[in-house]
Amino acid sequence: MPQKLKITVEIMTEAGYTVIEKVSEKTIPDVEEFDKQGFRESFDQIERAFLTGRKEVSDEVVSEYLELISKKKIIQEYSKTDETAMKESQNPYGMDTELGSINVTTHVLSDKRGKTVYSIANNYFEPKNNMQRYQSACMGELELKFATQLSYRDAAEALNRIRHENEADGIKTTTLRNIIESQGKAINDLQHFQAEEALAANGFTDSGEKKLETEITVVEPKTIDEDTVKAVAAELSLENIKASDYEDPSQTVNISPDDVVVDRQASTRPNSPEKGQKKRVSNTVIHVEHDKKAYILNNAGIKGAFIMLLGFLFANSMIGLYQFVFFTDGASDLHAPIIAMFGFLPYKIILDWFHRAAKRCKTNLKWVPRPVTG
Repeated sequence: MPQKLKITVEIMTEAGYTVIEKVSEKTIPDVEEFDKQGFRESFDQIERAFLTGRKEVSDEVVSEYLELISKKKIIQEYSKTDETAMKESQNPYGMDTELGSINVTTHVLSDKRGKTVYSIANNYFEPKNNMQRYQSACMGELELKFATQLSYRDAAEALNRIRHENEADGIKTTTLRNIIESQGKAINDLQHFQAEEALAANGFTDSGEKKLETEITVVEPKTIDEDTVKAVAAELSLENIKASDYEDPSQTVNISPDDVVVDRQASTRPNSPEKGQKKRVSNTVIHVEHDKKAYILNNAGIKGAFIMLLGFLFANSMIGLYQFVFFTDGASDLHAPIIAMFGFLPYKIILDWFHRAAKRCKTNLKWVPRPVTG
């Protein structure tokens, strides 16, 4: 005979008074059902009963508790004046959380003409427009995690699956894309702001140019001990090795800039008007490494990326204390800003011959005639 699963969630005062209580009841199989349908199907029913039951009560409790908070706060505001009226807001406060998609009834105060003078949604909860949904911190962590590993479509499907939301109520692909792009822009804007502050504090313009009156004390380049270099060269049977070619790693910052071009995701698939129109997204990625610590800068343009890099080096007190080694693939659009912006520092550029040669071979092989088979 089937058994009953009862999940109860209760919010209580410290004195033990029940504020909110929600109960979910589900049917789960007993030994007779296990005998008939086997372990896999029976356990699947148990697991789904727990997951759906837990979601039902958690969504209801959170929604009702926030509505209670809204009522208490609106009463506090109402008591401050006698020229207002309390009522429920026409639009629920939409929330996307790791618990699920939750809608909360909130309240407003209006004057004698019906104009809203205080809104829980806008003046007490985190403000947003009616088309947006509040994104909780836990949900934001999941969104950023999935979006770096999956396409927006797959990430949205995964988020809805683990939160047990259907397609209609769950997060949409376009919504997820807008959230991630907004977060990325906010991070990038903050990085540029911090870089500009660091540049200004050290006598540079916002565009990374050194002002005429600015003086920078730089360190003398330091290399690995010559005896050490010779000993290693002898052990590896290397000839014509110069110690001056090998920087002391403790005094060197390694910087690897590169242009990364990827295919842009279409907003709809597979029968989209965009299908067949190859569109790409180009970013400049700069990897900064020193003393086994690393940081990655990313920007939509090359110039902006190097401005962020210079500001980052100033902000971390690296200018004047270290020498800099740039590893590039030889692209002129990368070399030009390095020479223009870092010429006042001890630096060198080392070509990434492996990738440069591989790229050249791939380009040349396109022109090699292929045999015709018939």
